[in-house]
Amino acid sequence: MSVEPVYSFSMMDLIQSIGIVAGLLISAETTRRDVRAQQTTALFTLTEQHRELWSEVLVNPALVRVLRSDIDVKVNQPTEREKIFVTLLILHLDSTYKAIKAGLFKEPSSLSLDINNFLSLPIPSQVWFANKSMRNADFVRWVEKHMQDRK
Repeated sequence: MSVEPVYSFSMMDLIQSIGIVAGLLISAETTRRDVRAQQTTALFTLTEQHRELWSEVLVNPALVRVLRSDIDVKVNQPTEREKIFVTLLILHLDSTYKAIKAGLFKEPSSLSLDINNFLSLPIPSQVWFANKSMRNADFVRWVEKHMQDRK
């Protein structure tokens, strides 16, 4: 008595299996390309927002004071416009943090230096410390970690 195989693999089964595997590979490649497109779009959007925010300094030269390291904020308090400008930059940094956390793009290698250089200036420092309690705790830890990384 011979035992017949329960299932024999025909040529049609082989072609169907190859088709399924090919479909999965094409789907994976399409997904990979979609992810890259999302990452590129996110990077372009953040870059555009960054440029737009910093162009405010060109439109309103009084904002240059935000970048000065020799300002005594006890004597010359930040103006409301300066506070708003720094707050907008912090919100932009928060968006950048969220995009990095979501994997939309990699964290730039110079980010710690940029964060530290900016937030160590008198006006940005005062605005950061006055308002960080209103920010997400994870974001605050991330910023302060970057500030510590460059000290």
